[in-house]
Amino acid sequence: MMALPEGSLIRSMNDFKVYYIEEGKKRWVDSADTFRIHGFSWDEVNVISASDASLYKEGEILTPEVNIILPGEMDVLPDLVPFPVNDLRLTDKNGRTILKFSSTMWNKGKGPIELIGNPEDIHIAGDLNRNVYQRIVRTDGSERHKLVGEFLWHSVPGHLHYHFKNFSEYIFQSAQGITTPAIQEKATRCLWDTVAVDLSIEGAPQNKGYTSCDDKRRQGVSAGWGDVYKYTLADQYLDVEDLPPGIYRLEFHIDPLNLFAERSRDNNTSVAIVKLDVRNGIVEAIAAGGPFSFSPNFFPNKMLIQAEGDDKIYAIHNNKKRLVQSGNDVYVFPKNVIDIIPFNNLIRKEGTPEVYALNDKGYKRHILNIEVFNSYGFSWDDIAEVSVEEFEQHPTSRLVRLAGDINLYAIDGKTRRLIDPVETALGPYSWDEFHVINEVDFKNYGL
Repeated sequence: MMALPEGSLIRSMNDFKVYYIEEGKKRWVDSADTFRIHGFSWDEVNVISASDASLYKEGEILTPEVNIILPGEMDVLPDLVPFPVNDLRLTDKNGRTILKFSSTMWNKGKGPIELIGNPEDIHIAGDLNRNVYQRIVRTDGSERHKLVGEFLWHSVPGHLHYHFKNFSEYIFQSAQGITTPAIQEKATRCLWDTVAVDLSIEGAPQNKGYTSCDDKRRQGVSAGWGDVYKYTLADQYLDVEDLPPGIYRLEFHIDPLNLFAERSRDNNTSVAIVKLDVRNGIVEAIAAGGPFSFSPNFFPNKMLIQAEGDDKIYAIHNNKKRLVQSGNDVYVFPKNVIDIIPFNNLIRKEGTPEVYALNDKGYKRHILNIEVFNSYGFSWDDIAEVSVEEFEQHPTSRLVRLAGDINLYAIDGKTRRLIDPVETALGPYSWDEFHVINEVDFKNYGL
């Protein structure tokens, strides 16, 4: 039997059970709804013999909730990424205090997120739901229309156009370890090119491809463009009337039901840490993190952060992170946010002038003089003053290696000594403690 390409659909003769081929395995398409939701076509199903079908090992069942990427789609798919919410303000609505805010989603993929619906009756009275599909135009020009949800016609004044249901979700909860959301609200959204974010990325058009929400059949966001929902919109708010004063976490999550086919799904969440006091009219973002490097991320000095599902704790200085062993009042961010925060590797013990560099395992090494400091292009602003307790938590490094050299040297004060690899393996040293240093630094250690 000739192996069929990845992404093929097959069924055996005299059997209408359809399988999807992925990584050499056959995945049973478990229902007609699943077949329809993924945008499959009966014209694409290959009928093969039962013996040939049996040569494929059974894979996991394909259900409506599983996201798949077909051949020829990766280079044309969108990648939807949220900025942290901003423009926070408290106001009154029907005698209750509401939190209004702006949110921006941008598409950093290589192709648009395009939603299409059926061009039915143009004269709509009241709210009406209609099926909506993600249109994916593959590299060979063929198309897949993946069923992703419903269009909702908003007859509210100021809208009068289609919104996509459940496009995003806002979760507002205590930032101090309470996991139950105080407020959780799925939001509809009308998609169009509002603002140019990064038109240098591959596939980004220089002009808007989606110019309004008035088209009942088509809306979307082009690659490189963003869609802004301003706080001035009538329903862009959360009711916070009954919340006590405290520090809260406002999470902005794109595609909470995992409906869209995207290049990546690990960057769909941003977080703002918000100080809220309803009775005194106080609302303030004290930290914000989005899952890309030029997001307007900011964190106060000494804030402790960690990634969801990770026990590593980092302290912030100058919007950079350094590894610490423990701490209280740790704020949790999505892993993709933590990963893009650059490392800060300069510390000094409070009340002392000596500066130390940290390696990625937390071992500290004294910077011998200003010449060495400047040779790395360090900034004095990046030196974090740490407590005696934290300083002592960082063990002292006794090993260095010159960049580009395989030899290891033991250091003691301002001297270095070439050591044998066997001594390193069997002696009192740890592989975790060595620092890779530049030539200026190396030469300042005498023999």
